[in-house]
Amino acid sequence: MTPAETWMREAITLAAAAAGAGEVPIGCVVVHEPTGRIVGRGANRREADHDPTAHAEILAIRQAAQTLGDWRLEDTILAVTLEPCPMCAGVTASAASGAPGEASTWSPLSWRIA
Repeated sequence: MTPAETWMREAITLAAAAAGAGEVPIGCVVVHEPTGRIVGRGANRREADHDPTAHAEILAIRQAAQTLGDWRLEDTILAVTLEPCPMCAGVTASAASGAPGEASTWSPLSWRIA
């Protein structure tokens, strides 16, 4: 199994947990790419938290920022079970440390934070 498959399996496990809690089944992990270490995990919690922003990606990005001690998530990648909504895509772009105007890129598996 490739590292990317391992990360996506973790995201799927988180999505299943969200579904079991009555949430929309979306899971996300943030990986520090140079080390392959998962630095943030999230599963949808909008219903549980009564919070419209408690999307899996937002929660995973918040945890990753705390873990790494920086809101700029350099050299990280998101593995997420569904293409991010506009809010989550915007937060992903905001966390990117690339040159001004440089966007994060989408692949079927992940968002790469520049």
